[in-house]
Amino acid sequence: MNYNRTFHGFPALPKQLMIGYGELKCCYTGKVFANAITDAYNKYTADFNNTNYRSIQEFMIDQRHRYLHMCMLEPFEGVFVKQEDNAPAIAA
Repeated sequence: MNYNRTFHGFPALPKQLMIGYGELKCCYTGKVFANAITDAYNKYTADFNNTNYRSIQEFMIDQRHRYLHMCMLEPFEGVFVKQEDNAPAIAA
């Protein structure tokens, strides 16, 4: 996606709040994320808040969302494996 072309001329989004420790949870397991993950999430938010360019804001939101879902899906890595007939199977 070309963020500059897509969001050219759009007004900046309002600033976003930082997340406190213990508030960020996995939507799949309900597990509270470690402080380091919350710090990284807040770094994306700080970068978002430090710009008034909509294209950069949208990019930071997308990157933050991607990072958080990678953290959420990490416990499930290797749960599903492909068999030779390309049918998914539960890993042993």
